[in-house]
Amino acid sequence: MQNEKIYKRRIARFAEAVKSRVYPHRAPLSAEYIHHPDTPIPYETALTAPYQPIALEEPWGELWACAWFRFSGHVPAAFKGWEVGALIDLDGEGCVFVDGTPFLGLSGRLDHYAESAKGFVPLFDKANGDEAVNLLVEAGANTLFGEGPRDYRLRRAEMVTVDRSAFKLEADLRVLMSLADALPERSPRRQKIFRGLNDAANAWRDGAGIEDCLNITGQLLSKPAYASSPTAWSIGHAHIDLAWLWPVRETHRKGGRTFATALRLMERNPEYLFGASQPQLYQWIKEDYPVLYEQIKARVKEGRWEFQGASWVEMDTNLTGGESLIRQILHGLRFFAEEFGKSPRYLFLPDCFGFSAALPQILDQSGIPFFLTQKMSWNETNLFPHHTFNWVGIDGSCVLAHFIPTNDYNGSNMPKQLIEAEQRYAQNDVSDDFANLFGIGDGGGGPSQAHIEYALRQRDLEGSPRVKQDTVAHFFDKLAETPSDRLPVWRGELYLELHRGTYTTQARTKRWNRRLEQILHDVEFLAAAFGESIDLDQLWKDTLLHQFHDILPGSSIGWVYKDAEMLSKKNYSLLEAMRDELLARHFGSGQGRYLVMNTTGWQREELLHLPDGSEHKVRVPAYGYVTIETSLPANSQVVEDSYEMQNDLLRVTFNDDGTIGSIYDLETSREWLEGPANRLLLWEDLPNNWGAWDVNHFYRETIPEQARLLSCETTRTDLCTVRKQILTIGQSKIEQRIELVQGSREIRIANHVNWQEKHKMLRVQAAPAVHASEASYEIQFGLIKRPTHANTSWDAARFEVCGHRYADVSLPDGGFALMNDCKYGHSVLDNLMELNLLRSPADVDPLADLGSHEFTFAYLPHHGGLEEVIPRAHALNAPLLVHQVNDAPKKGWFYRVESPSVKLETVKPAEDGQGVILRLYETQGRNAEAILHSAKPWSELRETDLLERPKDVHYPAGNSTELRFRPFEIKTLRMRL
Repeated sequence: MQNEKIYKRRIARFAEAVKSRVYPHRAPLSAEYIHHPDTPIPYETALTAPYQPIALEEPWGELWACAWFRFSGHVPAAFKGWEVGALIDLDGEGCVFVDGTPFLGLSGRLDHYAESAKGFVPLFDKANGDEAVNLLVEAGANTLFGEGPRDYRLRRAEMVTVDRSAFKLEADLRVLMSLADALPERSPRRQKIFRGLNDAANAWRDGAGIEDCLNITGQLLSKPAYASSPTAWSIGHAHIDLAWLWPVRETHRKGGRTFATALRLMERNPEYLFGASQPQLYQWIKEDYPVLYEQIKARVKEGRWEFQGASWVEMDTNLTGGESLIRQILHGLRFFAEEFGKSPRYLFLPDCFGFSAALPQILDQSGIPFFLTQKMSWNETNLFPHHTFNWVGIDGSCVLAHFIPTNDYNGSNMPKQLIEAEQRYAQNDVSDDFANLFGIGDGGGGPSQAHIEYALRQRDLEGSPRVKQDTVAHFFDKLAETPSDRLPVWRGELYLELHRGTYTTQARTKRWNRRLEQILHDVEFLAAAFGESIDLDQLWKDTLLHQFHDILPGSSIGWVYKDAEMLSKKNYSLLEAMRDELLARHFGSGQGRYLVMNTTGWQREELLHLPDGSEHKVRVPAYGYVTIETSLPANSQVVEDSYEMQNDLLRVTFNDDGTIGSIYDLETSREWLEGPANRLLLWEDLPNNWGAWDVNHFYRETIPEQARLLSCETTRTDLCTVRKQILTIGQSKIEQRIELVQGSREIRIANHVNWQEKHKMLRVQAAPAVHASEASYEIQFGLIKRPTHANTSWDAARFEVCGHRYADVSLPDGGFALMNDCKYGHSVLDNLMELNLLRSPADVDPLADLGSHEFTFAYLPHHGGLEEVIPRAHALNAPLLVHQVNDAPKKGWFYRVESPSVKLETVKPAEDGQGVILRLYETQGRNAEAILHSAKPWSELRETDLLERPKDVHYPAGNSTELRFRPFEIKTLRMRL
């Protein structure tokens, strides 16, 4: 075919002409509205409030305004016999309501979003003429993707007739043009398509030849797929971010719009199936739109609506704590089981920022054998090598993982996208099946009628993969037929080589998450220990909500974080009250003595600074308590030499700039530092494509500003030495309290920061005299080792990594740990250890993290291994509880474990109220034996899975038993006393 470009231009003009004939007749609708500048208006108010008229192109609200519109008119006589609908464009988002229930979602700016926009409202399949039309539409002044223009206008409000032949021809043309564009140049199939479409353009005759055109396109679409073509399991889907560039408030309405649209598409398309994830979203629909929720349940029962994924929300898996990951699965599966009678068998996280190596065990022990995502396709350095593979976690557990090769969860079902995925699919030598998610996501909306039409035309089409509309569950059932030994294996974390700033951005939210995880743990333990029932369901669900992958990582607008902080503060106060009430009910309350409670799995010896100003060195048993007397305040003396701190184990020397210049081991005469520690550096964090998301490696090529010391003072008591120093950096002020306690190797540094930077990053740096090829970082239920070098591109890409309570570099003769109480972003290059403390990218949220911050980090040089580090790191995050009493037993405990590497992580009432749940895990990656003790004898002790379902492993009645653990193994036990 000669001069293909000319033919393509002609075919494109032909396609535009066909598109213009889809709605051949138009008539205006009258419009009137009510609005509120920033708050949704209740439906009941919309029925009775006075409306005002509005004309096309008139503004109806500024960003985040809310409104209701009434559209009215009569079908013109000329429309008789035609299918009739309405085209509505509000510039923002909207939803048609019928009898108080969402009926159909609308997404504005039709010309901007093309197929993603939804503005057509069906009215009559065949009009008689003169029918009355009355539409009630709720509106939000925001685009599909949150913030858009500052003012929103009524762009379109009209009745139209629908030419289904033109609609069908337009869809044919789109599919064939996309197919031809994806095929090799000069290939026979491509040339025949262009020839046929040119023939169709010749036959068009301003629409008079439309049936001839449909005959031509029908012939082109009738050619069957190649025998070796794979099947693209095309799954109707609407990924909805529970918050991102819009507040949680708006997500409630996005869910209503999206789900109502899916139901309408099901009515018009018997073969159409739809799915959406996140029980939190379904819960909101149930509360906000009960009639809509019942309609959804009916479609679920038919098998046409799939509830996708196993977790309460699509959570971030790097930052979320281990017990929280379990509760994400537990609450997610329980909701689906209670509401719909069954639960998914796969984890569905298409849009998270990397995946913890602890996940395979958590999934396996929750009865979930499958995992789906696509995010690893976003790697900026290395191409991830697999699409279908066996993913093995740190303990050896394995799940079948599938990365959709379309590299997108907002697919359109266009042939070009599917053909590229077919060619990209790394396991196409052993598998004939891959998944494709189609429909508009992030801001919601889901599939359009056009997306469905494209899929139907490719069920069996030459040159394209066969398209099968189905569910994720059925896809995995088919994929599981692939022999496991034919699939590649990936061990360890799925590290996303992008979005590394999410380990640090929005530090206050991350701190609240860590604190809430800990206090929930404490309250559950106390309730279980005292044999009390307590309802924490909503408090857990609020915490899980804030672990959503655009909230906890810090990538949402400021509104989201104001709401999250307000709710977190409220919930933390409620939990504090519950905790104190449990202690008071069991031990009483009063004055004269202090009850000190340890809620961790190790015995602790620590210095307590009590409310009366006194200091006490206490030894508290694991999951136990001691009672101490009140005493006179500690005698504190100012030390003349404020540049040195010393106890019986270490001598710590400070430089003139406030950094630590030496940590000298008095036992072994060893210097632990090769360069300064506590070196606070302000780095450039320049704007980039993903400001809130990303720390870019080139920050190391710039010259940082070092904090300047303004003042310092050192005081000493019999039990500890404290240095207080004030520093300034950039426009910010840092106050530090550095503590060295007698008998301890931990140098604890509490920080109060008034942060006033933009496009800057605050990091603390230490250079220990330990050169190890790997560093250990805590992750959920264990640790992961990562290289401290950049030998390969994979190593170099890990220049910023996620760790929880500690990072450690060790050699056989000892090591150096950096611990923290609410931070996650780490870097260890050779022996240079950094913790990312604060950053303010100032793009998504211009005020991100401005203001006051409190956090603590600590250094721990140690002679042994991680058995010295892990208990101290956990203790830093779980302060001893202090409760004033008149009288209480001198000492007591509830549960304890004998083992250097096994931790009793969780003690909680069973979900069904039957007994106590104990969750233990091996912390260091070794085969281990442990002895579990209970202060009260049990009548039954039985292993369960993570969902507390029984296993066939029983232990004899008594109050102690031996347990065996594989490396990093999690064990869950149900105990009945």
